[in-house]
Amino acid sequence: MAPTRSPRVLYAYDKLAAPRRWRRVRERALWVCCLAGGVLGAWLVFLGMRHKTRHRSFWLAQSLASVAWGAVLTFAWTR
Repeated sequence: MAPTRSPRVLYAYDKLAAPRRWRRVRERALWVCCLAGGVLGAWLVFLGMRHKTRHRSFWLAQSLASVAWGAVLTFAWTR
């Protein structure tokens, strides 16, 4: 549950920090959280709060992470 929660918290904080001029979360950190297993949580905030949806790099990173985790889970499930 923690890997899914981490990106949700980071993405939501970054979304709230932007208009308030608070310290932002690095894009690299968001990508790493997504790739480290937080794909579902990242998609929830990405689409639910429309955070970073204009950035092609985030669409690519999230899509690749989803495919990678889908392959990992499929491999693990069939073994």
